[in-house]
Amino acid sequence: MSDRPLGGTMLAAALCAGTVALSFGPATLMLLVFPVAAVLAAGWLLVTRRWYAYLGFAATMWLVAPGVRRVVDWQSTFHDFSPINAVPAVVSLMAFPWVLRSRRRLHRDVAVLFALAVAVMAYALAVGVVRNGAVAAAADVPLIVAPLMLGLFVLMVPDDDRRVRAFVGGFAAWGALFLGSYAVVQFQFLPPWDEAWMIASGTSNLGEPVAGEFRTFSTLGTASYLAQVLCAMLLVLVAERRVPLQLVAGAAALAGLGLTLSRQGWLALVVGLLVLVALRRLRVVRLLSLAVLLFVVLLSTGSPIVERITDRFDETRTEGTQDNSLVDRYWFQYAVAPDALRDLDGSGLGATGRAALVNGGSHVTAARYVSFDSGVFESMVRYGSVGGLALLGTLVVVAYRLARRSRQGTVFDAACAAAVCALTFGMLFQDTQRGAFGVLLWTLLAVQGRASEPSVGSDVQEPAPAELPEQPVGR
Repeated sequence: MSDRPLGGTMLAAALCAGTVALSFGPATLMLLVFPVAAVLAAGWLLVTRRWYAYLGFAATMWLVAPGVRRVVDWQSTFHDFSPINAVPAVVSLMAFPWVLRSRRRLHRDVAVLFALAVAVMAYALAVGVVRNGAVAAAADVPLIVAPLMLGLFVLMVPDDDRRVRAFVGGFAAWGALFLGSYAVVQFQFLPPWDEAWMIASGTSNLGEPVAGEFRTFSTLGTASYLAQVLCAMLLVLVAERRVPLQLVAGAAALAGLGLTLSRQGWLALVVGLLVLVALRRLRVVRLLSLAVLLFVVLLSTGSPIVERITDRFDETRTEGTQDNSLVDRYWFQYAVAPDALRDLDGSGLGATGRAALVNGGSHVTAARYVSFDSGVFESMVRYGSVGGLALLGTLVVVAYRLARRSRQGTVFDAACAAAVCALTFGMLFQDTQRGAFGVLLWTLLAVQGRASEPSVGSDVQEPAPAELPEQPVGR
């Protein structure tokens, strides 16, 4: 097997497809077979130094494994904490020994951000073990630490910048096509495994488990996850040179993003597009034209997709409707802000999200912190107001510096910077440093933090040597 991202993607796709097929037989057995097979495959790719195939394998798992879990649960029984859901995180965490042994030249600002993130998360893990218990703290590691670890791998280990950039561009293009296409099919027909998961999980913010009457979530866990991921992929897609792929993937992703009915995702995309306009990247016009054309075509064919999206817009601008989510978010943040600001040392991992329920609730009120409407305050509760604000402030500064630096770079640099800005803006609504969008955030930061020659065909000069300190990791 060659060391290409496509090889790793095909290996992951074959493993997922085989698991789905075999789940129609001994489905419960797949809860063990799939994780073991995935770990063995990832271990083989790492030991044989197939870095780019490993990246393709790990990234595909983050997108597809939740869908595999739903099929297996549909054929067996619903599992609140499924081993299959842990596979992407375990595969990503396996890169840790190789990250420790790697050294390379980095942009100082990105290196500082990653070092700060490692320190803050290590501190939160220690605090979480003490305050919330080892099990609850460990339950947060897959969603929070694993995306950072994959980003560190992208930052430190592969030696060919051109191939790393090609991986990120291909992941965005094919990921947007896959997630967007499945989202449209899911909205129109609602496969039985997705319907069963919506009912069994008790997720209340997706709508009714009836085709055409819910907020699509594709193979991911929620509509908001999907919206932020598609937003970032669409922005990176601006730099795609294969125009047919760009147009098809862009149309699928735009339709999928619309069907999430996620205003935070829509706003994040607007922020990213404004960054590209400010950077004078005219390729963004192609994406805007595609959005207008897609809307006109769907409107002329009487598609229910347009009806759902326009209804959401009407809910947003019309007062006196039953759409109270904006007001609820405001009052939640108003209530949690004083506690978050006063908590200097933080509650640690396992204090927020579903991890807070593992031991029946952490030392904070579990019901209050399970579902956060603000990534900013969630970070402050988890890391403490000092650590949380330091990490978020550094992220904002780095996003700004990347945007400025991309003025002298390629379209790809500008697209990645815009996506980072969009995901950073998304922290106002949810923690975009975790899960699938955390993988995108840290990966995009990593590809911009690698200090060496730019992509093929670029006229960009290398940054000045003064900006490029050698940053050891783990030594």
